Amino acid sequence: MAKDFQIDKRLLLTCREAAYACGVDPKTWRMWDGLGIVPQPVRLHKSVFWRRLELVQWIEEDCPRRKDWVWRPNQKMKELYSIFPK
Repeated sequence: MAKDFQIDKRLLLTCREAAYACGVDPKTWRMWDGLGIVPQPVRLHKSVFWRRLELVQWIEEDCPRRKDWVWRPNQKMKELYSIFPK
């Protein structure tokens, strides 16, 4: 079952993956994170990730700055559940 789960279906993206998904270099993404341009990352121990569904919604809403951004996960729950294999 784990082999069937594709990378593009993962819920959390690394800095590099988030950057490439948005068409920028990871160095630029880290700079934007430091400036508060991209959504707040999720920190798990020493690792930093961005929620894939949050990035999709953030882009759909024209990439507002972090201080103006409000993620509404309930709007994306149907999509969230649809990515898991049955």
